[in-house]
Amino acid sequence: MDSNSFSIYIVDAFTTKAFGGNAAGVVVIPYENALNDETMQSIASELNKPMTAFIKPTLSESPCARYSLLWFNPKQKAKFCGHATLAAGHVLFNELNLPFSTITMDSPVGDVDISRSSASLSLSFPLSPLEYVETPTEHHQALLHSLVSHEQLAGRKVEYYYSAAINDVLVHIESMGADELAELVYCHSAATERAGSALGVRAVVFVSGGNDGEYDSVARVFGIENGGEEDQVTGSAHTAIAALFGKDRIRARQCSQRGGDLLVERKGDRVLITGDSVTIVRGTMSI
Repeated sequence: MDSNSFSIYIVDAFTTKAFGGNAAGVVVIPYENALNDETMQSIASELNKPMTAFIKPTLSESPCARYSLLWFNPKQKAKFCGHATLAAGHVLFNELNLPFSTITMDSPVGDVDISRSSASLSLSFPLSPLEYVETPTEHHQALLHSLVSHEQLAGRKVEYYYSAAINDVLVHIESMGADELAELVYCHSAATERAGSALGVRAVVFVSGGNDGEYDSVARVFGIENGGEEDQVTGSAHTAIAALFGKDRIRARQCSQRGGDLLVERKGDRVLITGDSVTIVRGTMSI
């Protein structure tokens, strides 16, 4: 491989089957090479996946157990992404076959340890604390009403929380199962846009404790900054969901069209998120 070529992968994260979970690009940058932000943004735009992770060993030794990690979506550099981190770990452990039990990523949210356990990988992220919104405003109500079928929520208790760490609003809906939540229709209207802008948030997370015994948490996540596009599986949102239910261990389901499963464990001020991934593309990019 020449100095202007890089190994690239497309990985479906938080799933055990192709075309499930959330897709991410992964670009492996050799130690002796460098890519600036402009080039990484161009690559992420070219791959056009929800997020692309760029990883590079921080030491010249081979194999290396510490990597730098940056995230870019097709439009801009991202502050935090869980599913692309899982995809990056999957590439290091299952494509590059690194011989370690744990790899540390130097990321924008600090050190993230990725540990191998059987076929699954566990990611150690900072916990994203929640602030209860005691007096919801009309803007919070507008986010709820973006669910076209919000009348189905009549009689259910609804609470609002804000997580400054990820800049998301969580709308906690009482006792709703995965199928029920999946059936709700979201409409990103001008009112939703105004509400999101007024609150200054990145996304709205609709979450419930589930009612079928299979999952402890079911959720859907919609971006505010990207015109209401639904995120298929959102690891970052689950660093806040971990603080919601008062449990140390949560079996979580994100009820998007592709769907995904996460095991979420609270460890003091850290959150351990465990999931599976599938590689669907292996290739080389020349620039």
